[in-house]
Amino acid sequence: MIADKMNEVQKSNKFSAFKCSKKWNNLEIRYKGKRDKPKKTGRGGGKEWIYYQRMDSIIGNTASAASVSASCQAASETTKSDKPLLAPDSDTSAEEEQERAAATSVKSRDPQPATSRKRSRDQPPEWVKVMLENMEKNQRERHEELTEMLKRQEEAMKERTQVMKEMKDIFKTWVDKQ
Repeated sequence: MIADKMNEVQKSNKFSAFKCSKKWNNLEIRYKGKRDKPKKTGRGGGKEWIYYQRMDSIIGNTASAASVSASCQAASETTKSDKPLLAPDSDTSAEEEQERAAATSVKSRDPQPATSRKRSRDQPPEWVKVMLENMEKNQRERHEELTEMLKRQEEAMKERTQVMKEMKDIFKTWVDKQ
C-alpha cells in the first residue's frame, strides 16, 4: 500500500514494497544512530539531520509503548506543519543526495535479468583471476627477456673465446720465430 501511494504521489512506478521497506529500515537505523550518538560519545550528535524531528515524532524514545495510531497521528501533524518528506529543501547532506540519485536511477518496477551469476565459494573472485593472469603475463615477458640476455652473454663468451684463441695462435707463432 505504501509503495502504491508513493508511486501515485511521485507519478512513477519506481517504488516497490521491498524498496520502501529497505528505505524505512535505513531511516530507522540512521535515526537511532543520531539519537544514540550523544550517549556513546558524551558530545553532541553532530550535524542535525533534517528528518530527525519527523522520525522522532514517529518513533520517539518510547516507540514500543506508544500505540500505532498515536504515532501515525503525530507523524501526520508534523508532516502537515513542516516541509514535505518527499521534497526536502536543498540543504540536504551528500548521503541524502546519493540516496535520491539512486532512487531516480531505477528505471521500472520490472525485475532486470541478472547479468552475472554468483560465484561459488571454491571459485576465486574475478579480480584474483585478472591479477594472476597479469602476473603470468609479466613472468612470461621477464622469462623471455632473461632468455634473450643469456643468449647475448653466450654469444659474447664465444666471441671472447675466439679472440683468445687468435691471440694464443699469434703469441705461439711469435714465440716460435724467436
